[in-house]
Amino acid sequence: MLLQLPIRVADAARVSRFAVILLLVTACADAAVTTTSPDEAGAAITATAPATTTTTSAAAVSAEAAAADFLVAVDAQLDGTSYEGEALNAPEVFLATGRFFCDQLDDSVSVDEILSEYVAELVGVPIEDAPDDDLVLAGSVVGAAVGNLCPEHADVLTG
Repeated sequence: MLLQLPIRVADAARVSRFAVILLLVTACADAAVTTTSPDEAGAAITATAPATTTTTSAAAVSAEAAAADFLVAVDAQLDGTSYEGEALNAPEVFLATGRFFCDQLDDSVSVDEILSEYVAELVGVPIEDAPDDDLVLAGSVVGAAVGNLCPEHADVLTG
């Protein structure tokens, strides 16, 4: 069971960090992903995955496509962090985590609770003391999970 960690408005750094995480969560759920890499001759090849829409029902999207979209979204958000490339190196871990977050949302656990518990388990410190890369990871996985694996919970990202 996740424990609620109270957010004190007086603690500006903590509120600011939550705001950053929630922005990442929202961005990851709705962001189109563009990646550029060189082909064998060194020419740039650009591929764009469209933004996922939260209006599409989960039943209409195949599980495989949703999983692939989830991994692409997480991978894009982790570029430039110490977790860069990890979503594609360990897809089963990221998918299991995303599905777990969806299950928690099904059980009416708040996004704040999910993020707080995940970061505490990940790095062993309260969310307000967590390194930025860990906050990006947490926000990205939650946002991509809601945007791709359980879009029926899109309302948790908008308030």
